[in-house]
Amino acid sequence: MIKRIPAVLFLLISTLPALHAQKTKITLEDIWLNGKYKAKSVSGLRSMADGENYTVIDRSEKGNFIEKFSYRSGKSKGFLLGPEDLASGKQAIKLDDYQFSADESKVLITTDEESIYRHSSKGLFYVYDFKGKKLRQINTSGKASHPAFSPDGSKVSFVSGNNLFFEDVATGKRTTITKTGEPNKLINGMSDWVYEEEFAFTKAYEWSPDGKYIAFYEFDEARVKEFDMPMYGGGLYPEHYKFKYPKAGEQNSLVRILIYDVEAGKTVAVDIGKETDQYIPRIKWTKRPGKL
Repeated sequence: MIKRIPAVLFLLISTLPALHAQKTKITLEDIWLNGKYKAKSVSGLRSMADGENYTVIDRSEKGNFIEKFSYRSGKSKGFLLGPEDLASGKQAIKLDDYQFSADESKVLITTDEESIYRHSSKGLFYVYDFKGKKLRQINTSGKASHPAFSPDGSKVSFVSGNNLFFEDVATGKRTTITKTGEPNKLINGMSDWVYEEEFAFTKAYEWSPDGKYIAFYEFDEARVKEFDMPMYGGGLYPEHYKFKYPKAGEQNSLVRILIYDVEAGKTVAVDIGKETDQYIPRIKWTKRPGKL
């Protein structure tokens, strides 16, 4: 009798999947439309400075808001940024992305975001001050790219029209760092198509840890040949789009690294050697003040 037990167990186990399959109906709608079998995950998790909590964007019919969760319990601690905080005039701001200042007293909001190429985009920016409960728009002249807080959270930098700027959060005073930017000729603070596609970055500037300097790329793409591509949208005919696109063996952008002194308002070029036709995949400030 003892020798027969394994055979009986094997028979029962082997028939269980068949019995289960008879009761479960798997449809294409459940797989592709309803997401019934989609793995559960936490999207866009951002850890807070205390190491005890994290935030995510809560997306609902009422809007997109920043919700705070506890790592320990997994439970919500409520909205850090709710509907009443995102009200700007008669229409509420639709939150697409966000980043906190270093001390988490402010949050930089991106809204009305639209793609440019694979990694790049542009949008409208707002800063919300948690202490003063105030919302203020950055760069009221239109859409821009790559907003970033200065290390002390007092300024927000961004790229607009191929030039680099920063604004004082409290006063709204704008400082122009570069004036040489021109479409399809020269780019400051943002990468060209080659660097975006091959090195997977587009924000081409960095604040120094002490907030005294901004190091940035300058891409001179005047010699790069243009590529003409039809763009198919909602219209009957495609639109022709031209952009700088060097094919294999053709000339790339000439690249320089420059450093802007925030207090003095002056820019100096970094010595990268005599050869400007080279790749510089990344720049990074060290922990030593003033050393890139």
